[in-house]
Amino acid sequence: KRKSFKIKCKFQCRPRTKFGEAVPGDDQILICKGNLDRYGKNNDYTADVILHEIAHTCGWMHGDGGGVPEPGGCDS
Repeated sequence: KRKSFKIKCKFQCRPRTKFGEAVPGDDQILICKGNLDRYGKNNDYTADVILHEIAHTCGWMHGDGGGVPEPGGCDS
């Protein structure tokens, strides 16, 4: 059970459509702030990206469900 996370911000990530990344079991996530800004994403979307990446650090993978925010809505 995690008690804290580190959020690192990077202005530009490749590809430019990438908004964040995380590694299962790690205690930090990367948010690609410049990419979010470039595509006009608001703070609510950024919060969803943060939750999505934190879920990855807990072992969640795309398609696992659980209500984790996904680019097109929640993964049910």
